[in-house]
Amino acid sequence: MNIKLYFAETPEHWLNNDALTEVWRQLYVKLQEIHPQHTFSKKCSNQHSYEHGITHQHFPTRKFGFYQCIVENEDTGKYILVNYYDTVTALHENNGWDLHNLVDIVTTPGTHLNNLTFEKSNMEYTPASYIFHSANQNDYLKSFVAKTKTIDGLHFRGKTYLFRKYLEDDKRFNILCTSEGNNGIDNKEFLDELASLKVSLCLNGTAEITYRDLESFAVQTPVIRPTLTCKFHNELVPNYHYIAVDL
Repeated sequence: MNIKLYFAETPEHWLNNDALTEVWRQLYVKLQEIHPQHTFSKKCSNQHSYEHGITHQHFPTRKFGFYQCIVENEDTGKYILVNYYDTVTALHENNGWDLHNLVDIVTTPGTHLNNLTFEKSNMEYTPASYIFHSANQNDYLKSFVAKTKTIDGLHFRGKTYLFRKYLEDDKRFNILCTSEGNNGIDNKEFLDELASLKVSLCLNGTAEITYRDLESFAVQTPVIRPTLTCKFHNELVPNYHYIAVDL
């Protein structure tokens, strides 16, 4: 069987330090180790998109986007999608997805119905696991030492949109907003600050699950958040792994 993987491999894609690139590379190597009876090849999805006139803008919804890895059987055209994109419901024919050849979706993010109520979409998928945002976060957290919880008060770091937009009018929060290209703090400073908080309030993102959830778990800060509808390869249990709030 001839199998080709399409994934973003070059530093020209938007997020140069994104951990996804390393995930795709490791997947490619692991598949060859596990299935030596098959022939594997790979192609950079950036280059493939360029050659076929496919544009993705910053948040790709079209096939061969950099938040996705396509594992294709070249003999049949059937493929599996390994997904970290925020909205799996964007997979439809208008965005270049030949759904009749799509065998399975391996994902955790983006399986909810909409970004207002976050209801289950009831789509079929194979649960995966989520990751850190950047490669250097992963390197730093390998040797991370837990910190004393010293920071009081309400902080918010990141982009304000959808429900998060209300925080801009809430004077209880110390807000560092990175919307509109504004600068934030570096990864180490952010993780050290997060580790010093008594609790981490993780509001739903566009993908429902967020990088903040995983970072909070990693630095041993308790997470309080809306109950998740997305599924994980290693089950994430409400009121055991995180403090669940039903909204």
